[in-house]
Amino acid sequence: MSDIPKKEMEYLDSNNKLKLISNLYKVTSSTLNLNQLLYLIMDMTLTNLNAEVGNIILKDNEEKLYSKVVLGLSLNIINELEYNNKKLINYIFETKKPLLIKDYSKKFNSPEKLNIKSILCSPLKTKKRIIGIIFLINKNIDNKMSNFDQNDLDILNIIVNNIAFSIENAQLYEEVLNIKNFNTNIINSISTGVLTTDLYGDILSINDSAEFIFDLNQKTKYVNKNISTIIQNLNNKEVIIEALKRKENLLNLESKLRLKDGTEKILNISISVLNDMHREIIGFVLSTDDITEKKMLERQVLRNEQLAALGELSAGIAHEIKNPLTSIKGFAQILPKKLDDKKFLIKFSSIVKTEAERLNKFIDDLLQFSKPKSKKWKNHSVTGIINTVIDLMRFQLKENNIKVKKDLYAMPDVYCDPGQLKQVFINIILNSLQALAENGTMEFRTRLLIRKSPENLYYEYIAIYIIDNGKGIPKAIQNKLFNPFFTTKSEGTGLGLSITYRIISEHKGFIELFSKINEGTTFIIYLPTVNNWKK
Repeated sequence: MSDIPKKEMEYLDSNNKLKLISNLYKVTSSTLNLNQLLYLIMDMTLTNLNAEVGNIILKDNEEKLYSKVVLGLSLNIINELEYNNKKLINYIFETKKPLLIKDYSKKFNSPEKLNIKSILCSPLKTKKRIIGIIFLINKNIDNKMSNFDQNDLDILNIIVNNIAFSIENAQLYEEVLNIKNFNTNIINSISTGVLTTDLYGDILSINDSAEFIFDLNQKTKYVNKNISTIIQNLNNKEVIIEALKRKENLLNLESKLRLKDGTEKILNISISVLNDMHREIIGFVLSTDDITEKKMLERQVLRNEQLAALGELSAGIAHEIKNPLTSIKGFAQILPKKLDDKKFLIKFSSIVKTEAERLNKFIDDLLQFSKPKSKKWKNHSVTGIINTVIDLMRFQLKENNIKVKKDLYAMPDVYCDPGQLKQVFINIILNSLQALAENGTMEFRTRLLIRKSPENLYYEYIAIYIIDNGKGIPKAIQNKLFNPFFTTKSEGTGLGLSITYRIISEHKGFIELFSKINEGTTFIIYLPTVNNWKK
């Protein structure tokens, strides 16, 4: 080598370095798989430096060290190596510089049974941190052990300067891949079916539950196809297609899915708009649950409740008819013996008249409950109806020293029968009056809000609050309060609140009840505004 001119030597070194950098670029750009990348790097490093053994050590997220590539050199051996009265591995992390040690076994305590001639190591650094260390031990050329030299250190520096960022990128890619796989496992493990689509409704992913619920054969066949291919056998697929076209959320749409064998499933379907980090719409998420068994149980419970209600209804009718008939029968049996008793005849006549009127009123209430009178529908102000009813009930309220508070606002009209709504408010006021002590308070409020209807669609509603500070309703009977003939009063048919419930339902509204013992009761009536009324 001494015969080769110095300039030619420098040219050869420079050429070899360029060749090494070119090969490194090919290796680091060939894969994002961390394991594969590290083995390629280690193989190239051992080859270029004629090293016998090596190890690439990395840090995990908790800053703990672990061997990622082990070629004849374990982490246990590296942990035994010392340098300047401290562990060699710690020395590298502290100095953050590459290190060349010649004749290691002669200068330092070498682990037993190890013939360590020379050590070459370097930290793997990015701009922000040290992500690991590469260790090489013993240079071997033609089966002759020798020391690494400065040229070897230069070559190692070239390698580590070109691989640290590639390793970090591969780690990040591995983390993203792990997160993606973890999320995929979660999505595939949940019982809810989940499909994602792009902005045009073309399917991007289908989880295992969706494959089962929609009875798909090999879900991968449906990826990149339009969602219409999956929902074509839904009874209300048009609603879903329309929601996608309008780019709107759709909540809890109950749908029937006809399967290939002719049977049906009942599904609960929701659609959510999918946004990117800039809040731009990029697609949709369709989630669905199979509620077939749940609906069967609900129907069974409903049948049982209907049978129970029928029994209660029959008992109520029998009770309301039997009482006046018993009174009339009792007097009728005595009548032949009292024909000459004028006082008895007057009393008998009064009893018959009173009980007949009681029966007549009961029949009217029953007819009103079962077959209501024809209604006179029109747009009307709820606030106006409430004020009218308060004026009508003013005498009863004043007689019981009930203080009335009003928190009423101008509201959109509702499409209603004003007479029927008056009856609703009168029934609730009468019910509250019987729970209020003297000097009690009754408050009336109105609010405009958007909330979900019983059909799981969001509408604009007027909420009417009727609040009293009476004795409250026991929790055990709150669910029965709107049942026909259910009453806790000694008098009355128990039809008032049942009629109230039916009238509100006919107006496409609903009613809620909140009550606590000794704190009072709140009735909330929700009526759709004319903006949401579908005649």
